[in-house]
Amino acid sequence: MSVKKIAVLLAAGGLAVGLIGGGVGAVFQDQVTATENIAVGTFGCGITDATGIGTATTSFGGLSDGYYHSVSYTAPTITSSAAGNAPFSFTVMNYGSIPDTLTVSAGGPYGSLSGKFSAMAAAPAGPVNLAGGASQVFNAGIQWTVLDGTDLGDSGSVTWTVNCGEQPATHTVRSAALNYGPTGWAGWSCDHGQVVSASITDNTYPIGPVILWKPGATAGAYTYPTTPFGYTYGAGEEGAIAQNGGTGQTVHIDLVCTGL
Repeated sequence: MSVKKIAVLLAAGGLAVGLIGGGVGAVFQDQVTATENIAVGTFGCGITDATGIGTATTSFGGLSDGYYHSVSYTAPTITSSAAGNAPFSFTVMNYGSIPDTLTVSAGGPYGSLSGKFSAMAAAPAGPVNLAGGASQVFNAGIQWTVLDGTDLGDSGSVTWTVNCGEQPATHTVRSAALNYGPTGWAGWSCDHGQVVSASITDNTYPIGPVILWKPGATAGAYTYPTTPFGYTYGAGEEGAIAQNGGTGQTVHIDLVCTGL
């Protein structure tokens, strides 16, 4: 065999090795997946019960979603001209999974009833928070003053409407560092909605009770919206104030507020 032929064979062998090492582009592969599931809860309220005085007729209505949404209660006929009342109670249930807030309003009297008749204020007056599946009894009724001949044969009704709304979300607002002087006052406000609760944090020395500063609140000679430290709350603004003890200190007020 000549030297030339040997060189050719070696070149061919080297080419073959190169093709085997490079392959045809195949690689190992694998994969995984991650899935998050979510669902929206249910929401709604219904009437589950109603009672009153004496022998009366109760009827329910409104079954579009499988729950009663109205109740009609017929109280016994009035047989005296004396002032009186006809108590009436009804039960509202949150049949959804989303917590709701109930508020009650009364309308009437309707029909031919005179101004001597009026609605008894519902108790509790609301707002009432209900968790999913929970119920609340409301006590109400119709009341009247002394009647006379002009009222004979009259009839009518009063209607209580319960609005069921989603409970507002709550969030926490922390005040800036409040530098209290001895027996000094300070406060802070919610940035949205109304204040639910408040507390003093990181205080070293005793401090007075935290007062929710909202309509009707008072502190000594001061009444909301004015404060003992010279600030006047604006329309719809609510928060909390507190008075320090005899030693100056720096603290924070944490507010739990409703709204976004």
